[in-house]
Amino acid sequence: MYENFLMASSAILISAILFGLVRRGRLKICLLFVLFVNVVYLADLLPHLWPARFYTSRFWLVRESLINVLRFGVAFEIAYYAFRAFPGARSTARALVLLLLGTTLVVVLWATWELPRVPTYSEILSRLQPRLLNGFIWLLTCIAAVILWYRLPVDSMHKSILLGWVPYLLIFMVVLDRAAAYGWDEFLPKVSYVYTTAYLLLLAYWARAAWAPAGVQARAAAPRTVPAGQTG
Repeated sequence: MYENFLMASSAILISAILFGLVRRGRLKICLLFVLFVNVVYLADLLPHLWPARFYTSRFWLVRESLINVLRFGVAFEIAYYAFRAFPGARSTARALVLLLLGTTLVVVLWATWELPRVPTYSEILSRLQPRLLNGFIWLLTCIAAVILWYRLPVDSMHKSILLGWVPYLLIFMVVLDRAAAYGWDEFLPKVSYVYTTAYLLLLAYWARAAWAPAGVQARAAAPRTVPAGQTG
């Protein structure tokens, strides 16, 4: 019963996000974000409709790999629109992002090296996924910090994505950590309502932001024309 409520609520909220982005003219600057939320919903829907075929560890690995790629894609999409018109901020952000990506890659590769030749579902979930999420959280925080430091104008939807995503991922990481400590089969069913409720709240927050009036978007300043006779 709760799973049906979750899928129906997610579909309604994602539809509200999509129609809000279209109505407010934000779809063009949120293409990867729209792809992300729809892939997440489809990846949750398939095991719900056909558990015998899709409720497997193999499907979960494919699901999480694709979602992780799209997460980073959304972050880069936000960074592109935030920094494209500001060379100083773009240079700073590029250096910090490369540093974070390099650090995350090293940490993930090190964790992969420590795994057995054929890791189990729980080993990947407890060792690799938290490190990827941690790197992603730092990436979002880095982008937000550069925006604040340079006081850049960004679209309110991008701002809401950054503000909403970080606390939700922190909750999800705590759930993963506690599940690894107390056992997946025993702990996850007890806390599944916590992170699924947090997910619905996140979608509701994004839906509200999608329908809000369009905010300021970063645009390159037009070159200043110097009147004749006033050069030098």
